[in-house]
Amino acid sequence: MKDLVLLDVAPLSIGTEDENGIFDKIIDRNSVLPASGSSDYTTVDDYQTEITFPVYEGESFDAALMV
Repeated sequence: MKDLVLLDVAPLSIGTEDENGIFDKIIDRNSVLPASGSSDYTTVDDYQTEITFPVYEGESFDAALMV
């Protein structure tokens, strides 16, 4: 009998939406789970003290289509 290895993978890319509504992929689809990724972000307004990161999964470049 052959050795069988089953891997859990992310079926879709996982990422967040940037200020322009573009989907920014952080973890690519078919990445073996658990997975990690990172990206640098900055505030868009002077003296801004917090940022909210909506998390989406999908393959569209337009984050609005993933809601």
